[in-house]
Amino acid sequence: METDIKQPQQAEIDPDRQQKAREYARIRRQLSIVGIGIAAIAILFIFWSGLDVALRDWLQPLSWQPLRGWYPLQVLIYFLVLMLGYEVLTAPLAYYGACCWQPSHKYGGCGPR
Repeated sequence: METDIKQPQQAEIDPDRQQKAREYARIRRQLSIVGIGIAAIAILFIFWSGLDVALRDWLQPLSWQPLRGWYPLQVLIYFLVLMLGYEVLTAPLAYYGACCWQPSHKYGGCGPR
C-alpha cells in the first residue's frame, strides 16, 4: 500500500511584511506602556490627594458587614468607581489604538480592507 503524502511547501518570508509587523508590535508595545503609566500616575494621584479617603467616607452609608470588619458593598463600589475612572482616562488611548490607527488596514492584517 503506497500512500501519497504531499510535502508542505516551503514558506517564504516577506521582508517588507516582517518590517511592518515589527513596526506594528513596537507601536502596540508603546501604547501598552503609556496605558500602564496612566494607571500608575492615577493611583499615585488618588492616594496622595486624599481622594481614597473621600471616596471611603462617601461610601460609608453602605456599611453592611456579613463578617466583622468586612464591607463587601463598599469594596465593590470603590473598585467600580476606580475602574470607571481608569476607563475614562484611557478612552482616548484605546480609541487611537483601535480606530484611528487601524493596523489591519495599514499592515494588511486580517481585518476588512
